[in-house]
Amino acid sequence: MSTHLAQQATAEILARVEQVSGHPVILVRDTTLTTLATVKPATPQQPSHIVRYRDDPAPAAYQIAFECGFLLRLFALPPAERVQLIGTTAARQSVARDLRQLRADLGAPMVERVTDLIYDGLMLQLRSCGPGIEVDSHLFAQYPALRELQAATMTQQAQTNAATLNPDLDRQFPPAVVQASRAMNSAYALFAAELLGRPHLAVPYQSAGLESVGRELLAVLFTDAGAAGTPDRQIITAWAHTLGLSGWYDWIPLAEPAS
Repeated sequence: MSTHLAQQATAEILARVEQVSGHPVILVRDTTLTTLATVKPATPQQPSHIVRYRDDPAPAAYQIAFECGFLLRLFALPPAERVQLIGTTAARQSVARDLRQLRADLGAPMVERVTDLIYDGLMLQLRSCGPGIEVDSHLFAQYPALRELQAATMTQQAQTNAATLNPDLDRQFPPAVVQASRAMNSAYALFAAELLGRPHLAVPYQSAGLESVGRELLAVLFTDAGAAGTPDRQIITAWAHTLGLSGWYDWIPLAEPAS
């Protein structure tokens, strides 16, 4: 793999984001991140997109490109259709009630912390998994220089996600949260297995009986022509319906800086 070519591909994507959105992208290395990278679109208070990444710039080239893919999808939409997902108090409280019933050993402060962790994590997964699969598909097709890094990251992610199949989680966390997360992980593993030609990535989910729901989620994707693919909101709404998460979140307009 040519590190130079991978970084060049990422530079092209960064330039495209700035061209399409009208705002610059600031890259910040943050070794404290618990994920590989994050993205925050520009706001009236911060008129630049912020992409944070954990690893050195060379191995992080794919992760940076991946996060930029979400920005390209966002700014491919008319301004009136640019929205962001937020959690709801009612859904968070529901998760807390279920957690208290399962875990009588947890005190109130710990219930609150664990609720925030699993509910916010599930909403992030719902927000990013389906659209992220379309981002990965586009990157794989259009930027071959990133494929080696992409394959390594996706393989590691699919293997790490398989930990959610641990039956102990059924006794520790609310069923709705565990089952929805596993279903989305199944969709990701099935996609990664086929994209990368690594069928072993899907085996844990096939063995757990999760292939059907994973393929049902994947069937929502790639239905519209164009690099942006299926709009994020359309994907998320359809996935939430399948996962039993309709009503667990709201949409609010994206606060954007002036052009």
